[in-house]
Amino acid sequence: MSKRFKFLAAAALLLFPISTSVNSARASDATLTYQEWSASDNYSEMTDALNTLSSKITGGKGLDYHLKVTAAVGSLTISDSDIHFVTAAKQNAFLFKYVIQASNAGTNQNYSFDFGYSKGTYFGTIDTLKTLTQSTSSAMTAALKKAGASKAKYFKTTQENSTTAYMKMIRSNYTTQLSGSNLSNWNMFNANVDAPTTSFSDIEKAPNPTNPSDTDYSWEIVAPYGLSSEELTTFKVTLTLSSDGNHFTLTSEGDTPYSGLGVQHLEASTVVTYNPNLTVTTPNLKTAVNVQPVLVALYKPMLEKSLTLIAKNIVIQAKKDAAKYRKPLSGTLLMQTTKTQTQYFTALKYFNIPNGVKLSYSYQGASANVCMKVSGKTVQIKTC
Repeated sequence: MSKRFKFLAAAALLLFPISTSVNSARASDATLTYQEWSASDNYSEMTDALNTLSSKITGGKGLDYHLKVTAAVGSLTISDSDIHFVTAAKQNAFLFKYVIQASNAGTNQNYSFDFGYSKGTYFGTIDTLKTLTQSTSSAMTAALKKAGASKAKYFKTTQENSTTAYMKMIRSNYTTQLSGSNLSNWNMFNANVDAPTTSFSDIEKAPNPTNPSDTDYSWEIVAPYGLSSEELTTFKVTLTLSSDGNHFTLTSEGDTPYSGLGVQHLEASTVVTYNPNLTVTTPNLKTAVNVQPVLVALYKPMLEKSLTLIAKNIVIQAKKDAAKYRKPLSGTLLMQTTKTQTQYFTALKYFNIPNGVKLSYSYQGASANVCMKVSGKTVQIKTC
């Protein structure tokens, strides 16, 4: 199958994760091979329109992209995800929002990101910072308090750090994926539409019921739902193209079994709009907290805890070595043991101090030091 136009065959399936098992396809009019399906006039018309739109948005400028995917078994929603990416060329700004609510074995797993970039500054909500740093609510609350920003709702930064690295990656990935001639990149997943058993129905063309000036193209795909599956599932697909060629909407739906619990109904929609004059509204960042003091307040206790644990292990081994070689416990022996025990911790530094060793580690601007000091037959371990 042509990679350039794979989007048209795979669009519906690409919107769904491939980890779910599938069952036999229902009765369908999808009897065409890909070669037969792609030879139709409606197919050519769709690809021409999509390639024209693709050429307009090269570089991902002036683009609004919105993806929603829902999976449900009966009235129970298994997962619900919503991704919204907006980039405005004139402002050199972008916004990214991602919310997923999932239920797994009765446990709710909710995640959200809400961040962006404008005028040289990356910013995001405090909840986003908590997710990016994998922090607990209590740890984040304590860090904000220590940074003097207990009431802050947003963070901001112009410096390179772990938060900007992730945000820059997202911006780059979406800007790249949402441009170029291969429109399959506008979807997030993959499926086995290249399998010999995959079939297609005729593409039906009709005016859109809501906006008659727009055009709907509808078809069905019957394909293995997953690369190794021999069973087939049917998906209904509708692609709506605007009359001005600057907008398309893709909707897809299908049913698969779900872990022996019933039939899982999948629905997805992708909306892409090109607008070179698009602008985005960024939050008021005057009260946003600078992220660096928060990161320092957040990571320093973590580093101290980790260094203390390493120090305890070094002391245990040093005492064993002292007994084995019948040597007195000393700063020299602690240093020898430290070199052996930390040889694979390349970022960890250690220094001689009177009757002991100081461990030091830095991460994202936060630094921590823990000292081990011999006192008779014991070793004191404390931050220093």
